[in-house]
Amino acid sequence: MGQGCTDLTFGLQPQALAIAHLLSGRIPDFADWDAEAKRFDIEIETYPWYNGREKAVCLLVYHKASPDRCLYLVFGEDRRTDNLFVERWEGDRPEQQPSMTTIDQDVHEEAARDRYTSEASKIGEVADHVFELIAEFYENLRAEGL
Repeated sequence: MGQGCTDLTFGLQPQALAIAHLLSGRIPDFADWDAEAKRFDIEIETYPWYNGREKAVCLLVYHKASPDRCLYLVFGEDRRTDNLFVERWEGDRPEQQPSMTTIDQDVHEEAARDRYTSEASKIGEVADHVFELIAEFYENLRAEGL
């Protein structure tokens, strides 16, 4: 912790926070606009993701019409290098905040094997990649009739 009374980074790595910050300014314009609710029909929740040295960010993405089917996206700095990573998998909506203790370890191990990696300096490209994964998930749900 720094000199202040709180750590508003929640202990997350600066690169993970930079990617999250870039995404916070992006509008999910691929999604349908719900005029009555005055918002898009996609939900994206943000959580800290602590996995050893990987103090990353987890996004939980779902469609308002099907909240139990979720896309998990975890991104940050790789624990073995300074490179950036993105892991993705689909699963049920968790009963509590997603974390290493609340997810199926076999699913996470497969996601870790298939992780997307990029150089540390490519924060914008990683943010674009995460955004594209969200849009792809949404489009797949729409193709299935949601």
